[in-house]
Amino acid sequence: GGAATYSFPLTAPSLAAPRRMSDVITDWRMVNDGPDPQWFGPTARRHVAIYDATPVAVDGLEGRVLAGYQGWFTAAGAPADIGWTHWCRGGGPPAPDNVTFDLWPDLDELPASGLYDTTFVYGDGSTARLFSSFDAATVDRHFRWMKEYGIDGVWLQRFASELRDPRFLALRDQVLRHVMAAAATHGRAFAVMYDISGMVVDPPMIEQLTNDWMHLVNDLGVTASPRYLRHGGRPALGLWGLGFSDRPGAHDDDYNIITHLQSVIDPAYRVTIVGGVPEGWRTSTGASKPGYTDVYRQYAILSPWAVGRYDDAGYAGFRSGYVVPDLADL
Repeated sequence: GGAATYSFPLTAPSLAAPRRMSDVITDWRMVNDGPDPQWFGPTARRHVAIYDATPVAVDGLEGRVLAGYQGWFTAAGAPADIGWTHWCRGGGPPAPDNVTFDLWPDLDELPASGLYDTTFVYGDGSTARLFSSFDAATVDRHFRWMKEYGIDGVWLQRFASELRDPRFLALRDQVLRHVMAAAATHGRAFAVMYDISGMVVDPPMIEQLTNDWMHLVNDLGVTASPRYLRHGGRPALGLWGLGFSDRPGAHDDDYNIITHLQSVIDPAYRVTIVGGVPEGWRTSTGASKPGYTDVYRQYAILSPWAVGRYDDAGYAGFRSGYVVPDLADL
């Protein structure tokens, strides 16, 4: 009827290259080790994550595994004066008739101080809660997971259409500060990626993007971070959406945006741009505006958008029609 605590060291198996992490199961149970050994009591079974905590290299994109990190979830009661965004429509709180996300996130490892009440309840009647990207602890835990599961870092999405609203500009800047701190703590890499969806063209997009990038460099010090990704000797910058038929921008203006940021702007702000382009970038077909091939070729690196472009049965055609000839052309 008593209680006993046993302590002993466990030696983790080494990680065989090129593995970055491993999930090991260890289980323990009491045994009566007499003439007729008998196991008794419950089994203690645990998963132990073994991972390489060496900071990832930030010089060069080759071999990097990077996630797109929106950082756009907010909640009523969180520091940002925005209310509920991206969890639901109409300002929330999240309810069965307004949610816009697919799966409820696992919150077991997130601090309770950074969770916010919704109208949902769990089976035991307790209130279901969600996180806000405005909280530093939430972003830090995401980056810790990246370290534990072999993800090198993130492209932090920066939605340019929001930046004229002071509330969203403050949110985006604060999330970026959290990302910079968490990347440093956990040895991950990060870079900014602008999404031009929904941008207005007055003032010109080149002016809006240039001014914001200079703000990030001058005021937030993003490129001074030792965890900021670089490629070809320059900071890497993502630019997603130019040339898509349902996105703003005209041919000459878009051409000038790319060349300006890569080769015209003051050298202190010049970047290597990874262009998020339509699947038909090579021929200006598919989701591309016509006549944009020369625009896409100004990018240093291309990242074709394949989401929703094929299903299981259609991949063979997508591969032969796009992937193979695209690689040959590049």
